[in-house]
Amino acid sequence: MRREFNIIESLMKLIIKHAKLVIFLLLVITAFFAYHAKDVRIDANIFAFAGEADPPVFVLTPKDKPEEYLKLKKIGTITQIPEKGEVVEYQRNPNTFDDGEFINPIPYEEKEIPDYIYPTDRDNNTGYWDGYVIIFSSENMFTTEVLNAIYEVRDNLSKRWEIGQCLSPFDYVTVEKKGTRLSLVPIAPVKAGEIWTDDDVEVFKRRLMNDSVAKDYLYSSDGTTIMIYYRARGLNEASIAELDTIVNPLRQYGRVALNGGGLLTNAVYKYINTDLIVLAVLCFIAILVVFFFSFRTIKSMLIPASLSLMGIIWTLGIMAMYGYNLTIVTILTPCLVLTFGSSYSIHMISEYFKAMDDKEALPKHYSKITKTIFFAMMTTVSGFLSQLICRMQFFREFGITISFGVLICAILSFTYIPAILSLAKPPKQKSVKKISNGVLNKLIGKCASFIVKYWWVMLIVIVLLTIFFFAIKDDMSFDSNYMNYFPSSDPIVQDTIYFAKTLGGTDPYYLTIKAPNNEANFFLKSENLKLIYAYESAVMAANPDLVQVLSFSQYVSFLNETYNGEKGIPDNAGLINYLSRTLKQIKAQIGSDVLNFIISDDGSEITLSMRHYDYVEQDIQTNASAKRIEQTLDYYRYMLPEGTTSMIWSGASSGLKASEMIIEDQNKATLISMVLILIFASCACVSLSSGISALIPVLTAVMINYVFMWLFNLPFDMVTIGFSSVAIGTGVDDAIHFLLRLKSRRKENPNENYIDAVKQNIIDTGRPIILTTVSVDAGLVMLLFASFNPIKFFGALMFLALTAAMIATLFVLPSWLIMIYKIKEKVVAKK
Repeated sequence: MRREFNIIESLMKLIIKHAKLVIFLLLVITAFFAYHAKDVRIDANIFAFAGEADPPVFVLTPKDKPEEYLKLKKIGTITQIPEKGEVVEYQRNPNTFDDGEFINPIPYEEKEIPDYIYPTDRDNNTGYWDGYVIIFSSENMFTTEVLNAIYEVRDNLSKRWEIGQCLSPFDYVTVEKKGTRLSLVPIAPVKAGEIWTDDDVEVFKRRLMNDSVAKDYLYSSDGTTIMIYYRARGLNEASIAELDTIVNPLRQYGRVALNGGGLLTNAVYKYINTDLIVLAVLCFIAILVVFFFSFRTIKSMLIPASLSLMGIIWTLGIMAMYGYNLTIVTILTPCLVLTFGSSYSIHMISEYFKAMDDKEALPKHYSKITKTIFFAMMTTVSGFLSQLICRMQFFREFGITISFGVLICAILSFTYIPAILSLAKPPKQKSVKKISNGVLNKLIGKCASFIVKYWWVMLIVIVLLTIFFFAIKDDMSFDSNYMNYFPSSDPIVQDTIYFAKTLGGTDPYYLTIKAPNNEANFFLKSENLKLIYAYESAVMAANPDLVQVLSFSQYVSFLNETYNGEKGIPDNAGLINYLSRTLKQIKAQIGSDVLNFIISDDGSEITLSMRHYDYVEQDIQTNASAKRIEQTLDYYRYMLPEGTTSMIWSGASSGLKASEMIIEDQNKATLISMVLILIFASCACVSLSSGISALIPVLTAVMINYVFMWLFNLPFDMVTIGFSSVAIGTGVDDAIHFLLRLKSRRKENPNENYIDAVKQNIIDTGRPIILTTVSVDAGLVMLLFASFNPIKFFGALMFLALTAAMIATLFVLPSWLIMIYKIKEKVVAKK
């Protein structure tokens, strides 16, 4: 090891000797990465994680009922387990609305309608991969004034380039019996450009309210809410604002809720773009303040700040070169590089203050602290690189980018700090005395005396904490509801939840059922279709989270009721074929592919589409609701036709699987992080027992965080789920610093009493440990100003974890070491 330190000392001498050249080269490299950093892009897709979940699979229909009843909380209307083919009566439970929720939170204010951009390719439906959804609620829906206002809005929207085909009650067709045949008629008797009359309104109301398939799909059961769904493209902040201006006149008649993938994506983009700048600036200012009060000189404030800034530029440049985007997870990269990178500067500057009067001794002092920084960097990197075990790409990218940033900041602290300090004037002795004789140093001295005297108290507290942690750790939940990521006051949140409450949202659950051996016309047989219809009634009655089902059997039942006056599936095969042909005519009339999936052309495959909403929590797309729905759909599979196979799939289902996969991966990452840190800490201290001791503070910090989250009912989410492995990797730095200095002290003073050595080591390392933690915490606290809730929570949890790790390093770790020493003393005495 001595040879290693000689090399490092020689390198430090070389850097100081050629300081100007070193700084010039570093600036050139910074300019190179700055050139590439401008190409970093923002990826605002918050649904990407669900796409990486394991794909759904087809399951063979069981012959018998499951032995146990539903394993979910019984919240449905079902009172018994139905027999195969038994149709269960059900009625949708009404959702509860808060006072004033029916009133639009955005009051009507007259605005100038923007110029139109006429589309030229709408008939080909070219590139309309997005959606623009209008949910409109009004107590006066069926009046000429309101319907004429809706038509005017529809006419103006149809002139926009961004807007494609529409699905709404005004574009849908229904059936009426005329003589012995079913006749297709438009639900809305008024064409575009025409004026509504009172007679037209009555016809529209009768046709709409009599169409049971459109109920809770295109309109609410009470007729106060309708959905107007447009295919869309090219939605950006400007075009969304212009479309809102067009829709705005409807707000004088009722509640308008806007939704769609483009609106969500643009909201995410806006928040990420804002947070990227605001959080980085706030972190930068916070660190400047910390460094100023730490070293009391402008120079000692600006130098580490400039290092962190260079580290960010290098990191963003590398991200751009590797094609990594800034996501809701990697948006943390600039702030974390800024905060973690600053801690290495503190160590180097602290050594500079110790030997600034003897420039010949500076390389030796720098080389001493280099080992501490190196192992601190390695443990931090190992914490982030443990994310490579994750199957989700953005977690892997998060681990890689932060690791690059931490490594870069460590390299810059070895090179840039010594070089720039050698060219700067030494601070005044007055500033140095303020540091050495400050209040902080006196407080640390008093704490050291308390710790070595009452070490057993600290250990009792940790034992109690450990017991409490194991009692509550399995109660932690995971929140994959992307709406909870936004500020609750954001209109997109309020509108999305309102949409889900009224009509179930735009992300249905699907159940695709295949005939045995792909038998043609299998689902056109009455006996098979009756079983499908009975299955639908059972799951709808069992789970009020399911709002509405759109399927071939439901359409046949509606057409049969219109034709014969009897709800359900007819026995006559010829009638079913007739009704099937009628459905094909409906599909052709509405000009939309929305009904194409419900039955295949050869009748061998059908798909059930079920809109859903968390009835218990009155929320959208929660994991708890997804589990209940999937358990319900799976349990009643015994009611499906024998020999069929079925597959459950949806965005919520993929989100649930992704959540489970993320939790599993993060548990593995935490374990790997602990193992790697144990190895690095053991190598640093050349002692396995010291490596184990180094884990004590970070494990204490993790347990404290779990207790904190449990007490305040905070779930894990897409960002905070990775805090454990990251906190372990970053929080162990202080422990390694403490143990290395204690080992060095014992080597230099072998005859010193061990407990006295521990006490003095607390005094010697306390200040840099506290300052490094405070500098990092100052940056993490700024994350509380983030727009996204997961980033806020991540900042809070990391702040708590690192603060707890610092306290545990100065209080719990010395107590642990004293306990081990006393045990060894007794063992030796007995021998």
